Amino acid sequence: MIEDKQREYRERVLAEIERNKEIQKEKAKKRYNEKKDLRELKRVLKLKEFKKQNPNKKLVTRLVYKNGEWERIEICQLEEDNIIIQEKKANKEKWDRINNWCDKLSKANIERKPKRYYKPPQDLSVHTHSKCRVPVFAKRKGEWVSDKIKIELKKETIKQSASMVDVMMANGSLYEDHPLVILIKEIVDECLKIKKGGKKDGKR
Repeated sequence: MIEDKQREYRERVLAEIERNKEIQKEKAKKRYNEKKDLRELKRVLKLKEFKKQNPNKKLVTRLVYKNGEWERIEICQLEEDNIIIQEKKANKEKWDRINNWCDKLSKANIERKPKRYYKPPQDLSVHTHSKCRVPVFAKRKGEWVSDKIKIELKKETIKQSASMVDVMMANGSLYEDHPLVILIKEIVDECLKIKKGGKKDGKR
């Protein structure tokens, strides 16, 4: 069958590719082992030259796996130039300074000040930082901010909603204490107040 021949050919090609990969790995490993002594000699000579340029200075060490065990060797970098060692020294100096100060306080019988923890702002009418884009709450003197809001609605929409609520109450779909009925009642009451009192600009 054609499919069987294709499968055999594909398997043969894949096996050949794997065999070539293994051969390349062996060659690379052999080249690495042949130049191992030369690389070590170059490293030692470079390290000696670096020590001559920087006498009486500590070098950074690192762990290297050699001959089946871990060894710590020096590299061409000064401890004073290593970022990790610099951070460790700075951290140690900081805590030594803090501990010495605490010892002085305890010897002088002085109590330390209590830690200040973050306290959220109580007055929301004032921004706590300049980059805040949220508008502040309106605040009036001597009273709390009202829980009412002002919206604009069309008269036709209010009439249609009120008539629809009346029909639904007549059918028994709504009851008197339903939130929708209460909302429509509040809207109608506010409309009657505005109608009786007139608008702010004096028009009736």
